[in-house]
Amino acid sequence: MAIVMNVAGYAEALNGAVVVRIADHCEIPVASIPGLVMTKLIAWLDRGQSNSKDAVDFRYLLENYAAAGNADRLYGEELPLLAACDYVFERAGPRLLGLDIASVASAESKQQIVRILDDPELHGRLVMHMLRSESRSDDPVSATENLLAEFRIGLVDWLGP
Repeated sequence: MAIVMNVAGYAEALNGAVVVRIADHCEIPVASIPGLVMTKLIAWLDRGQSNSKDAVDFRYLLENYAAAGNADRLYGEELPLLAACDYVFERAGPRLLGLDIASVASAESKQQIVRILDDPELHGRLVMHMLRSESRSDDPVSATENLLAEFRIGLVDWLGP
């Protein structure tokens, strides 16, 4: 009992799981991308001092969320969000991911994620850990900060049209 694990976000991830059919009589629930990101961020908060894997995974999901089956949503029901991002998928994806997490997260889970984004020390460490992956940018720190800013808008500030 020496190890304590923060399980915030797990119930929401399970409730939002996508059922995947493995075989005719075998279906398993798999965490959706928003559920996965929520649990990865909370896990990073717990073990982020020693392990950057969750932050690297988070960056990958931020960079690729728009293309992960969300293009139709962005051109359809979430067109105002895409328009607010000047029709730039690289901005809209992280914002949409934040919005999707906000729609399923409990108050406790959301509070823990916002704490990471708003606390200067945690935010700085998260950025540094996110940068341990390959960057598509000439200015990776600025690009990472922009991803996080768009994510935060979706998570906390986006009210839509």
